[in-house]
Amino acid sequence: MSGRKTWKNLIVYGVCFLGTVFMIPNFLSEDHLAELPEFLRTSQMRLGLDLQGGSYLQLQVDMSSAIQDRFTGYADEVRILLRQKKISFSNLTIVKGESPSVVFEVLSDEDAAKAEAELNKLPNMITNTSGKRLTTQLRPHDLLMLRQSIISQSISIISRRVDQLGTTEPEVTAQGTDRIVVQLPGLKDPERVKGLINKTAKLTFHMVEAIVPASEVTSTYRPTPGTKLVSPEGDGLDGTPSFYYLIRQDARITGDNLIDAQQSYDTQHNRAIVSFQFDAPGARKFADLTRENVGKPFAMVLDNKVISAPVINEEIPSGRGQISGNFTIQSANDLAVLMRAGALPATLTIMEEKTIGPSLGSDSIKAGQFATLLSIGAVMIAMAFLYGVFGLIADIALLFNTILLIAGLSFMEATLTLPGIAGIALTIGMAVDANVLIFERLREELKAGKKPQLALALGYDKAMATIIDANITTIIGALLLFWFGTGPVRGFAITLCLGIGVSMFTAIMLTRLISEKWIDFRKNKPVTV
Repeated sequence: MSGRKTWKNLIVYGVCFLGTVFMIPNFLSEDHLAELPEFLRTSQMRLGLDLQGGSYLQLQVDMSSAIQDRFTGYADEVRILLRQKKISFSNLTIVKGESPSVVFEVLSDEDAAKAEAELNKLPNMITNTSGKRLTTQLRPHDLLMLRQSIISQSISIISRRVDQLGTTEPEVTAQGTDRIVVQLPGLKDPERVKGLINKTAKLTFHMVEAIVPASEVTSTYRPTPGTKLVSPEGDGLDGTPSFYYLIRQDARITGDNLIDAQQSYDTQHNRAIVSFQFDAPGARKFADLTRENVGKPFAMVLDNKVISAPVINEEIPSGRGQISGNFTIQSANDLAVLMRAGALPATLTIMEEKTIGPSLGSDSIKAGQFATLLSIGAVMIAMAFLYGVFGLIADIALLFNTILLIAGLSFMEATLTLPGIAGIALTIGMAVDANVLIFERLREELKAGKKPQLALALGYDKAMATIIDANITTIIGALLLFWFGTGPVRGFAITLCLGIGVSMFTAIMLTRLISEKWIDFRKNKPVTV
């Protein structure tokens, strides 16, 4: 046996051995899994929402308000530029709509021409003039990119929030232009996740001017200029606060400067707290804030509710602090999750909610197992009947095809769904296609009087082009499904691509190795197919 052939055989043996090793953890109990190395414990297929049960949420993104918020920044940019160029203007407002715009007026036609020229230099913006009235808005392409950015940012933040809850393989995907689908397999507390998802988590830090009793806040009450009234989180019965905080409108620090937030425990006062840390710019701002306001309270405001208003006892130069309040360990952990994940760019509305019970998953798994075993059994019987010993060899390869397919999905830590099971059943049926082509060619060569070893080599050589063409066309279809599909459709495409790759290995390399060993064992005796 040549050195090259020896290496080929060792590769086949090695792949089959590793495939068996990575497949086994899927069939072990938790007690036995605990005894395995870490890389094997984590190499398991996960069950998707349709198999394991869980929660399904469809969320509507309030795109108009999110774009409106972005245009507040654009309006400030326009205002600053006009002042820098010493162009007098008035009545600068933001016009809402599908394509929001910043509208203002200037004093003369010369100012209008100058303002139009300067504003058109701004990236992504286009300005039109109608007499002394100017309208600045995003270009159509950039408005579309902004909408996509809002969706992408929302998906990213929702993913970070639900990932930190420890749910199994949460899936967050876009649906259409303004909706997001959240699938949470195995989740037992959907209300908690709904609360986390719905919070915009806009955290700001303000100085407190005064505490105002609720009895004083009447229809005639007017906060002093530059201040606003904010109610405390969770105060009062029936959601009615007993007092309000009068805080400065300008935020001294925002949650954008946070780099970490963790739930911890204050042993001195026996209560749950949230510890946080700012980045370098935030730490400097926090140090200035605490140094300049020793002895004064400042408010931590989350989604327009004061969650804590401690008194500054001394300067805090480290950029570290803590939030205390009426927290349980879970609520403190949820707040830390929100602070770490960041603020959503838009308000989300739950449009559809479904809770799928595990009984559906159990029935689906049993049906999938039955279909898979039935397809394997039927194919194996047919191959043995049609091709005799070589059919049995193909059956051995088919078993290893199933083992390697499960091992590959386990190594990828893939999420198994009903379409995924369909992909497995389909690839099992397709796995013997290559063997059928090869064995038919082998039968023709043996009938032509070729010796078994030569006939086997010619059978593989002549069938190879057809096998490759057939599998490439299937892979192209699977890749298109993955590219244009979402969720379960992508799962089906991944399973199909992996199955084709595995079937090529077992049909071409493993089957050939066993067939050669069988012919050598026969020692030039006649071979029939």
